[in-house]
Amino acid sequence: MPAISCSSLTTDATMASSDSSSTPASPMPPRKQRATTLPSGTRWANLVPTQVQATRRRSFRGTRKPKPGGSEVRSIRVVGKLVWRANVNNYSEQFRAILLQLCAQSPERVEYEQLEIKGWCNNERQLTEKVVEATSCLANAQGGTVIVGVAEEPPRFSSCPFRNVTAAWLETRIKDQTIPPVECEVHDLTALLAEVRGASGANAFGIVIPKTRHLCAHVTTAGISKIRVGKDCRPYFTTADDDRTRAIAHDASLEDLSLTSINWAIDRYRTTFGMRDSPLEPIEFLARANLVERCLMDGERYPRYRVSLAALILFGKQTALARFLPFFETVFDFCGQHRTIRRNVVESVQELVLSSQFGITALCPQLPVETVREILVNAYIHRCWRTAAPVMITLTASEIEIGNPGDLLPGLNPGNLLHCVPA
Repeated sequence: MPAISCSSLTTDATMASSDSSSTPASPMPPRKQRATTLPSGTRWANLVPTQVQATRRRSFRGTRKPKPGGSEVRSIRVVGKLVWRANVNNYSEQFRAILLQLCAQSPERVEYEQLEIKGWCNNERQLTEKVVEATSCLANAQGGTVIVGVAEEPPRFSSCPFRNVTAAWLETRIKDQTIPPVECEVHDLTALLAEVRGASGANAFGIVIPKTRHLCAHVTTAGISKIRVGKDCRPYFTTADDDRTRAIAHDASLEDLSLTSINWAIDRYRTTFGMRDSPLEPIEFLARANLVERCLMDGERYPRYRVSLAALILFGKQTALARFLPFFETVFDFCGQHRTIRRNVVESVQELVLSSQFGITALCPQLPVETVREILVNAYIHRCWRTAAPVMITLTASEIEIGNPGDLLPGLNPGNLLHCVPA
């Protein structure tokens, strides 16, 4: 194996190994053992050949068959989508190969399992949604590349219609709108695209996404989780990994939360943990519970708060629930009489448990208040928030039945839940 000169350290180590008495002498003449020089900062181990064919310009033994490897590799000819994929911050050759193919072929033909191509979309919000979904989809699989700014029909390249869109803007949106944040690098390909096309006036961005290092799947703040299978992004989430309620409700604000419900929760919190004399502001309480997310916009001095779906579920006003969670309701059936409650969890529990006229404990005094409250809270908190269905409560003279949408976690069933050893 010839020495591969990348740095003095590598060269010295190789020479030391070659000079060792335990190393057998090479049968090759010394003049035939030439060092392969790589760009500065690149190691041979960092290069992963992807669909390449290596040829040599001359043969030592009179054969013309390609023999990739060792000192006999003299040139590399592209026969696939990429030449080399280097684990360094230089993806220009990879992007160049993709852009060259897009100049001659449609995005549909160029795309493959680790390459997704997107156009400019109709507005910045739609562009953000498409890019965020594509990057999380690739991260959940093997990682890959997203090219932004290529239309499906000619002319495929054009200038970006949105003045706010930059490489930094895209990277920020991707990381802010994925949970856990998707690791990525965004590159402005405008100069490279002009060089490839031989004309200016068009923009494009390249996004490099490594395979996720997280144990759980990436989910967008809109609650979407997908994985790349072939050229398709398919739904991908498990019940154990999925938490729809932590997603940020875009366009929601603190004004959409009921201060009465929040103060009731603060009072319960103080009583439970013996903090009656400790002042606690509503926004501080919400932040401690991770129900709101503090953010500071560019050019603004005072922070804003992004409201999660969990905050709306617990404390949202009726108008906000109708906008963001229109399916969130409770259907109460008592001896054939139906009532539908469309309120947040705090107000629903108060009405169903504490109401002197329509409450469950008023209709069935033999049921302990704490027991009913605990069952109701579990029904709301542990329901599936992706399923558009209500919580159902059926009360008869002999029993009460409470059902919520969703399934048990994998491996659980009523039998092992009833008879398992408590943790």
